[in-house]
Amino acid sequence: MQFRNTVIALILLALIGGYAYYTSRHPSSSEGKPLLHVKPEDIAKIDLRYPDREIELELNREGKWTITKPLRVDADQTTASSLARDIANVEVRKTILENAKDLAPFGLDRPKAVVTITLKNNKQLPAIEVGKSTPVGFSTYIKTADKPTVFLTSSTFASEVTKNLDDLRDRTLIAASNDQVNKIVLERPSQPKIELEKHDGEWKIVAPRAYPADSSEVASFVGTLTGGRIDRFVSDAPKNLADYGLDKPQLTVSIYVAKDKTPQTLEFGKATSTNGTNGYYAKRASSESVYTVPDWIFKDINKQVNDFRDKTVLAFDPSKVGKVEIQNGTQKFTLEQDKDGKWRIENGVSEPADNGLVIQFLSNLRNLKGNAIVAEPAQNLKDFGLDQPAMQLALSDTAGKSIGSVKLGKVPESQTAAASTSGAASPTPTPAAPTYDYYATSSGTQAVFKIESYSFDDLNKTPDQLKAKPASAASKKS
Repeated sequence: MQFRNTVIALILLALIGGYAYYTSRHPSSSEGKPLLHVKPEDIAKIDLRYPDREIELELNREGKWTITKPLRVDADQTTASSLARDIANVEVRKTILENAKDLAPFGLDRPKAVVTITLKNNKQLPAIEVGKSTPVGFSTYIKTADKPTVFLTSSTFASEVTKNLDDLRDRTLIAASNDQVNKIVLERPSQPKIELEKHDGEWKIVAPRAYPADSSEVASFVGTLTGGRIDRFVSDAPKNLADYGLDKPQLTVSIYVAKDKTPQTLEFGKATSTNGTNGYYAKRASSESVYTVPDWIFKDINKQVNDFRDKTVLAFDPSKVGKVEIQNGTQKFTLEQDKDGKWRIENGVSEPADNGLVIQFLSNLRNLKGNAIVAEPAQNLKDFGLDQPAMQLALSDTAGKSIGSVKLGKVPESQTAAASTSGAASPTPTPAAPTYDYYATSSGTQAVFKIESYSFDDLNKTPDQLKAKPASAASKKS
């Protein structure tokens, strides 16, 4: 009996497949015609019903797609719009049967999906029922609920309308563009609140103290939030937020957009790892839904106030400088601009300086930035080589008024001699060349900045390195 049933099933399958193959090679008059005759922009509501679930989407008053079943959450606008377009553009490849009595061979007695759309004029169109895919021809059987006619369409339609809730959900963290954000607040348990505000296009730190902000650092922070995406939805009805570390979030970030008085607030909880993917639990303060974000997002935004600060060592206008007094170790010399705007080196004797090199020197000094604030104020300048600076620079304007001063220090890094572990007698190891950490401070701040070695090298110049080359030497070089 089982053998006979198997044979019958195989025959039916062969007949259906053969018919689909035949019709794919012999076009009918219905080929390529739209099934619904609607435009995507006319669709206002989409209902997707499956044997085990139902999902419903609607356009809201602002013209944005919202999921309304099985819960009300924001939809991903690109995905929802693409879904509407796929439904509106579904085409009939072939007409299989005009008046099908038995829908089971086509999988339409129990459709895999039933797609119903409502237009903006409140007209509901007959549902599209999606059945089996054909064994050959890359096609899927479909029909409309109001007629018994069975059609073939592209098999891609079945995948296009087969969605889970998470496929359609909005995964953005902050709904805004970078230039719309004008205020940021970071809060942590038992730590002072950090606040930044943007005025006239410039970011400033306003709490816990007022500081100039590093605009590129703030832009990177905002970009991470506006461009970051939710990785995985965990629970829409969590029983205990403590399970995720969200009863007392380790970090809360509030973003104010344009003139909105109510911020978009994100709360971050415990670290988590799923299938080798590291992340952090998070949620919006306005929602109960818990999700995860990639760990790089949390690391990028988990900043302290000093991370946001402008680490420019001394802010000044190079074009206003008329004199630079330089002490480089035990050597002292002065760069001074004459009444004709030419730079000269005063070093016991007066010699012409290379104007281009001096301008570059001043530009390097103006652009000197720390990569970290290591002390504020410094309790012991000796720790940073600033009690006896490797270099000191004092700037004055053309009228002799002080602009500010900069100190640069260097401290040897601890060195450990490498020892040979071979069985033979070890030769005396060659001492490693000393390496240094470099630091800077200025008259404009109490902070000590750690700087890169190349930043120090760009300023560590001797008179000879800034001196104008004789005309004969320059001509020979050219």
